[in-house]
Amino acid sequence: ALKNAKKLGEKGIYTTIDLLGEEVKTTKKAEENCEIYLKLLESISLWEEEKSRPSVSLKLSSLTTYEKGKNKISLDRDLLEKHLRKILEEAKQRQIQITIDMEDHYWTDITLELYKKYVSMGHLGTVLQSRLFRTAQDIEEIPTEGRIRLCIGIYREPPEIAYQDKKIIKEKMLEYGKKLLDRGIYLEFATHDERLLRRFFEEIYRPEEHQNKVEVQMLLGVPREKTQQALRSGNFIPQVPPIPVRIYLPFAEHEEDAYAYLQRRLIENPHIFAYGFYNMFRRVRES
Repeated sequence: ALKNAKKLGEKGIYTTIDLLGEEVKTTKKAEENCEIYLKLLESISLWEEEKSRPSVSLKLSSLTTYEKGKNKISLDRDLLEKHLRKILEEAKQRQIQITIDMEDHYWTDITLELYKKYVSMGHLGTVLQSRLFRTAQDIEEIPTEGRIRLCIGIYREPPEIAYQDKKIIKEKMLEYGKKLLDRGIYLEFATHDERLLRRFFEEIYRPEEHQNKVEVQMLLGVPREKTQQALRSGNFIPQVPPIPVRIYLPFAEHEEDAYAYLQRRLIENPHIFAYGFYNMFRRVRES
């Protein structure tokens, strides 16, 4: 992950690094994950070029034991906050940005609650998903001093709490992106959809107001190099200045954590197989 981050940094692309290992069953595993994050922060702080240092993304489920019940989650709150505080204090000392990732709806309340509690420490961000009905209200209540990664959301949520139509979910990305910028919140617009990106920068983004308040985030492995280059060089949309691009880099210390991550992705979004084949043939065609 660090090697990839350095390679991307040499091209002027920022990164955020995330440890895979969310299915925690024991306190020992949660403690191990916390230690890995602390070592990661130490390694990042040794980079000579401070501007190109990766940020770090983490999932709360990797830092505590928990069980899911019907529409609720039972977790060790003390263990979670102990590990989270350790990581946030280390990140603050080393001047490294942390993003608390969003998970499925079981975790939404606790994620936003802890984000609001610790955002005043600085260098902290979290994630909102455009598919959830509640997101419009969450935007009104979110603190303005942090960062928000706005994404569609990979989790297949029930129709009682989430939009099911992809077209509506994408329209909400534009609506919520505008709301976040109107509140003065730094926006991390996370999508691979080039048409959606164009609409955002044509319809929502205003250079005189929003410069240095927006970056675009994408996942490692999705072939969008030309789009990323156009964004970074200021050639994506006329009159829009260069936009920072950040790539999400997940890594695993153990093979079983990587397999579990891939399995969850496939269960949550079976279309990933189709995306994979499409991108593979697209790479072949472009080469």
